[in-house]
Amino acid sequence: VNDLFLRNNRVVAGEIDRDLLQQLRDSLGADLVITGTIDRFQPGTAGGERIDPEIALGARCLDAATGKIVATYETSRRGVDSETLFKTGAFRCLGKMAQAAAQSMLDKIMQNQS
Repeated sequence: VNDLFLRNNRVVAGEIDRDLLQQLRDSLGADLVITGTIDRFQPGTAGGERIDPEIALGARCLDAATGKIVATYETSRRGVDSETLFKTGAFRCLGKMAQAAAQSMLDKIMQNQS
């Protein structure tokens, strides 16, 4: 994917047009292409103040042959969303929380495509 973007003088971020979608389909055999955004990325604890980390992600699933959007997904998480008794399940690491949010969104995409 990186090589394909470089050959087209593109960065693997931002928009994707139909020509690039078709190149992804033809060169890699991709049926679907997932693009996304990070809408919110708030690390926890700022200065001396304790703030729970937050993240919000959005994704579009594109048909590589037609360029049509076949599905959209959004998810958001806060560090305290997973708290259990005595806060043992709370996320304190933004990276782990982002990974869990992205995995949740990918699971939804895979469920809807099968």
